[in-house]
This record gives sequence, C-alpha cells and structure tokens, in this order.
Amino acid sequence: MVNEATRPRIGAATRDKIKSTIRKQLTSDPQLPRAKPTESLWQLPIAQDIGSIQSPRLPEKVDFAIIGSGVASCGVTRSLLTNSRSGNKTVGVFEARGLCSGATGRNGGQLTRLPPTRHTFMAEEFGVEQANKVMRLTVRGLHEMHSLAESQGPEFLAATQKTRTEKFFAYFDEESWNETVEAVKLFEAEIPEEKGAYELVSKEDTASVYNINGAYGGLRFPAGVCAPYRLVTGTFKSLMEKFPTRLSIDSNTPIVSISHTSDEDYPYRLETPRGTVKAANVVHCTNGHAGHLIPGLRGKMYPRRGTMSVQSPGSQFPDLSSQQSWSFYFTPEHNPAVGDVETGRYYCFQSKETGHLWIGGDRDSIDGFISADDSCIDVHAEKNLRGVLPKLFSKNWVTGPGEVRGIWTGIMCYTGDQLPFIGRLPASVTLRQGNGEWIAGGWNTYGMTNGLLCGDALGKIILGEDVFSWFPESYIITEERLGGQKFETEAVMEDYFKRIGATQYVDTRESRL
Repeated sequence: MVNEATRPRIGAATRDKIKSTIRKQLTSDPQLPRAKPTESLWQLPIAQDIGSIQSPRLPEKVDFAIIGSGVASCGVTRSLLTNSRSGNKTVGVFEARGLCSGATGRNGGQLTRLPPTRHTFMAEEFGVEQANKVMRLTVRGLHEMHSLAESQGPEFLAATQKTRTEKFFAYFDEESWNETVEAVKLFEAEIPEEKGAYELVSKEDTASVYNINGAYGGLRFPAGVCAPYRLVTGTFKSLMEKFPTRLSIDSNTPIVSISHTSDEDYPYRLETPRGTVKAANVVHCTNGHAGHLIPGLRGKMYPRRGTMSVQSPGSQFPDLSSQQSWSFYFTPEHNPAVGDVETGRYYCFQSKETGHLWIGGDRDSIDGFISADDSCIDVHAEKNLRGVLPKLFSKNWVTGPGEVRGIWTGIMCYTGDQLPFIGRLPASVTLRQGNGEWIAGGWNTYGMTNGLLCGDALGKIILGEDVFSWFPESYIITEERLGGQKFETEAVMEDYFKRIGATQYVDTRESRL
C-alpha cells in the first residue's frame, strides 16, 4: 500500500493540465476502429473462409443489424438465430475490419470468474442481491464459454486451445490481500453453493509451491484459457453453415452513420462505404468504440487501451500449460516525474503448443490509457512488458527478461459505475428517434467473463423473454441509471484516476475500489 504522505507532490498547474486532458479524452468521439492495428498473434493466420468474409452483395435489409463481431456479438447472433421467437427473421453482422479483430481477438485469452473483492464492491454499491446475481452470472458465463468450445466437435475444440486450468491470483499489495481474505468470507456466506471455489494460499506456499516471491498470499480457483479469435470466428462459421439464408456477415464494412426514417418495417438506415442497409433493429456490440455511433454515451463509457504480449520465458520455466494460469496484483501508483502509471494488474497463461507465456498488463503514460487507437503501443507499456517476467516469477523459473515474440494493443471499455450496459438504448443517448437500438458492451476488462452470456440475454430481451430470474437488473441501461451521479463527467474522471492508481488527481474523498 502506498503511503499518501510520501507520494510525490504535483503542482496545481500540472494537476489542472492533466485533468483537462483526461476530461477531453473521456468525452471525445472514439471514432471507427483504426484501419491498421498492431498485429495480434491471436489472429495469425487469419481464420480461413470467415476472417474476411463479405456477402457477394450487401444485404438490402435485415431484421437485426449487429455492429461488431466479438464475443458479445457472437452471443447475440446465436441467441437471435436459435430462439424460436425470431421465426425466420434475418441477422446481419457488420464489422469495420476483419471478423473478431477488436478486443476479443486481442485480449489475454483468460476464462475467469470475478475475484471475490468484486462481489464485496458490488454489494456495497448495488446491494447484496445484485452482487449475488452478478457473481452467479459470471460463473455460469464461464461454463458457457467452456461449453461453446466443447460442443462443436473435437477438431473445433483443438483449434480453440480451450483448456481448463487452475487460476492463481498473487497479491503483492497488502491491502488487496487483506480485502480478499475478508471478501471470501462474504462470498461464501452469500453464495453457499460456491463455498470452497476460492481457496486462500499462504505467503509461504505462494513462494514455495508457485515460485512467486514477495507476495502476501494467493488465491486459487477453477478457470480456463482459450484462443478467443478461433473460438468466436469458428462459432460464426458454424452459424453461417446452420443458417445460410438468415445470417449474413460483412467484414471490412464499417457502419459510418445511422439515421431513423418513417419506414414502419425497417426504419433504420445504416450507411457503409459499400452502400446502405435498412434495418428493423440495430444492436451495438462495439464496446470501446460505441460512443462513435451513440454520441450520448461519450463520457459515460470510454475506451481503455491495454497491452498484450507473447514471450518465451526460457528453458527453466516448467510446462504448466495444462494446469495453471495467473494474475498478479501490485499496488497501483503514479510517478509524476516520469509521467507513467502502474495499474498493478497482470494476467498470464502458457501455450500448450510452444510453451510461451501470453502475458498482458499495463504501466502506461497517464494520458495514454484512454484511447481507441490500437495501431500503436505506449512506450512505457512496451518497456514494462518486455522486462516484467522477473518481477513476477522467482529465479527458479525465470532468470531474466523474456524473449518477446509479439506485442500489441487492444481496446477495452470502462463505464462510470463499473457495470456493463445491456438493453434498449434510450433515444436521449442515440439522439435518434425510434426504440429499436440496443447495446451489449462496457465490460470493464471482463468481456470474456460477461460477453457471451450477456449477448445471449440481450437476444432474449429483444425477443420479449423475461430473463431477470437469473440476469442482474443492475446491468440494464436506463435513463435513470445514466442520470445518476456516477455518470457525471467529474465523477467518471475521479473513478478513472482511482482505477489506475493516480490518486494525486482525486479529491480527498477516500476510494472504495
């Protein structure tokens, strides 16, 4: 834990300049996905027959136009096509770049439940009932991701590299460790069927068994890893084969604008460089880029750039690819002399095929996080990841920096209250007439945990099903929620500074995160 009294002081002029910069970034148009992003090794080679798929002719009209092609889009698409309520209605998926080229195809490949401290946070902010629903949802979502890979045949399963592992959280921050110990108690009291899922590991065992030195303790629980690009593109391919007359997918077809007309059946007009598409409903699954086509959400949700890498750890690192994945928690802190921020969170797994470590995490410029530009890498982020392995593992396993085989960025998304946006979009944020626009996004770094099942729920909601026996009401986007204090620009900015550990820019009110 950082002693606030010893933090470097920041002058008023510098403080005001940084806050002005962040305020502008929060409320800016994220624009369309960049045409030439950094090269994600997940996407090599490109998925055959589907990675750059386009309809021979752009569809004239669709009943459901889904913008974006990541895991949430996959969930919505599958939900709409397989639900008998949709009849023979058509679905069109539109992607600005290659299929699954956004955050899903650029992430850490982690299939993980939420940490127990997340349950404590939600119980305090949204009530115990909602906290319990969210935790149960994400456990169910983890099972759904495993099932999605396992249900499409052995060849598909092999391609996805889906592996059930034990997840190990190592806590180098004493405050986070102490909070975790208490959080497990609350979680088990409220969700008794999951008692024993989280197992606390002592400082001594963390060092001797897991070869992680300097941590206060650890937490282990069932989880998994996968190749997200293969999982999602393969599922879209399967859906195309099952529903050839109802599903169209058009990659490299950005939606540049949306308008609403008086057409009773297909009131929406989606403009693309290839022509115009009419739609009865529009579903936004663009996450960090959502504010481009939904201007009223700028500042309430915003892009957050992350950095990912693949590294060879050296010959002393054991083969744990079939049993282990990791996360590491350090004390978040900002160094104003250098201008960077240590967010304190890293995540890692080992490839079965190569033994390489796929590892991500961020030490970035303070004004480099809020960005929708994945065509570049922040200098602090790259330098940090290239030298991070000795910081995480003992010399028994790692004797020096890893040999970097690839490094890239991806665009995540934060929201003002740290929960996703699911449901019908109010006209007050689309700034368009009509009630046929929907959203699934704002994952706050937990897209692989939430995306598929939230997409499935949104499909059901669109078709008129009641999902609230299991789906958290707190995820639903409403004007009342958006009008709350947490979504005021200054509150969102304060929350952002707390998340990245730059508390020098926060008023004296104590962080609850």
